[in-house]
Amino acid sequence: MPTLLALPLMAAWIAFICGVPFFDWLNGIVVKGSFRLSAPIVLVVFGAMFARVIQKTNISDEPVILLVAR
Repeated sequence: MPTLLALPLMAAWIAFICGVPFFDWLNGIVVKGSFRLSAPIVLVVFGAMFARVIQKTNISDEPVILLVAR
């Protein structure tokens, strides 16, 4: 299960078990939590896209020593 889906589901399950009222959970965990996690999520998405570009252009196949020697 993707992490972007698993984390909110886990937060909902933990809040349900602890007996947190629905609207408190919605405001306190979902809204504020997603706002606090927005920057790390964007960094992970762009990092993954950059890694894919590096793999497709075969930059990651060359040893670092050869890149420095050029």
